[in-house]
Amino acid sequence: MGPLLLGLAGAALAAVGIWWTPAHTGPARVTGLILSVAAPATVLALYAAAGMLG
Repeated sequence: MGPLLLGLAGAALAAVGIWWTPAHTGPARVTGLILSVAAPATVLALYAAAGMLG
């Protein structure tokens, strides 16, 4: 259940970042861009560290 929730949280954060990037300007746009890249990368890194990637 934990890995599933982690994946869903990462997907939700990426979706928020993807929405913020075109919807805002300035620092909010940069934050959205960073969030849309960093959230999935973090989830993949945590899955790899746990040995869950095939």
